Amino acid sequence: MMQVLRDEKPVPAPAVQFSGGEPTMREDLAEIIKMAKQMGFPQVQIASNGVRIANEPGYAQDLKDSGLNTVYLHFDGISPATNPLLKIHEKAIGNLRDVRLGVVLVPTVIRGKNDHEVGDIIRFAVKNISVIRGINFQPIAFTGAATDDDVKKSRITIPEVLDCVEEQMQGILKKNDFYPVPCVLPFSDLVEAYTGRPQVRFTAHQHCGAATYVFVQNDGSVVPVNRMVDVDKFFETISQMAEKLKKGGTINKYSALLEGVKNMHESVRKGEQGNTAEFWKIIGKTLIGQNFEALRDFHWNALFIGTMHFMDRYNYDLDRVSRCCIHYATPDGKLIPFCTYNSGPVYREQVWKKYAQSKK
Repeated sequence: MMQVLRDEKPVPAPAVQFSGGEPTMREDLAEIIKMAKQMGFPQVQIASNGVRIANEPGYAQDLKDSGLNTVYLHFDGISPATNPLLKIHEKAIGNLRDVRLGVVLVPTVIRGKNDHEVGDIIRFAVKNISVIRGINFQPIAFTGAATDDDVKKSRITIPEVLDCVEEQMQGILKKNDFYPVPCVLPFSDLVEAYTGRPQVRFTAHQHCGAATYVFVQNDGSVVPVNRMVDVDKFFETISQMAEKLKKGGTINKYSALLEGVKNMHESVRKGEQGNTAEFWKIIGKTLIGQNFEALRDFHWNALFIGTMHFMDRYNYDLDRVSRCCIHYATPDGKLIPFCTYNSGPVYREQVWKKYAQSKK
C-alpha cells in the first residue's frame, strides 16, 4: 500500500498517516513507521487516542526514534463533559513535549455538545505551543448509525464553526482570517518554477476545508498571520513570481526574485502588526537562501488552525470527491478518496470484508 503511494506520478505522496481503530495497539507500529521513512515519506503521522502514549513510559520516545513526525490526537474538548479522556490527553501531550514530537489536536465538533469549547480548545493549544503544532477541527459527519433527527440536531458546518471561533475568541481571530485549502496553490507553482521539480498541488474543492495561522507572542497573546501580512497581496506576489520564473533564464530568475521580495516586503509592511521579524527570517531562508526546508521552521513558530468537513450521504458532492487530496490505500493497490471510502458508495465495508482475517 505504501509503495503504491510512493509510486504516484509526477510526485510521490509526501505524507502517510496510520489510523485505525487505534494504531498504537499494534506491537509492530514502530517497524511500520521505520519502513515508511525508509520508503521516502517526509511526513509520517499516526491518528491516536493517546492512551498508550500517556500510560507507557518511553513509548513516545520509541515513536520519535522510529521516525514519526506528528501525532494527530483525538481531542474533543477541555472539560470532562466533552472529553472524558482529558487527563490522559494532557499526560500524553506532556510525554510528547518531553521528546519534542509535534501534536495536532483533532476535535470532532458536534452542535450542542462541544461547539461551545472551540475557543477554549484554541487557548489550550496556545498555552501548549511548545508541543502543539495545530488544531484540525472536524465538523461531525454522519457515516454510521445516525438518524435524520441526529442530523438535524447535531449538524454543524465549516462557516458555523468559524462563527464559533470568532465569537469565542472575542474577535481576535475572525472568520475572514480563514482561507480555503486551494489558496496555497501559488506556493506550489513558485517552488516548482524555482527548483524545476514537480510539487504536490493542493487543488481540493474549496468547500473541503479552511485554515489560517496564528503567531503566539511571548506574553501568550496571539496574532493571526493576516494581521502581519496582507495575505491577498502576498498570494498575488507569489503567483507573479512563479509566472516570471517559468519564463526561465538566470537573469530573469534573479530579477523575478528581487522584485518579488520587494513586493512581499510591501505586503508585510501593510500588515496591521509591526512584529514581522520571524516571518521575514523564514522568507529569507526560503527564497534568498534557496532553503525550502526552512518552511518547516514555520510550524515551530506558529499555530495552524484549520477545519475540514468530511462528507456523508446527506451532503455528498461528486465534484468534491473528484478533487480529493486525502486517500485511503487498500491492499489490492487502489487509492480511494477519503469521503468515498466512508460515505456515498462506502468502500470501507467492502475492503473490510475482502481482507478480514478469520479467527484462529
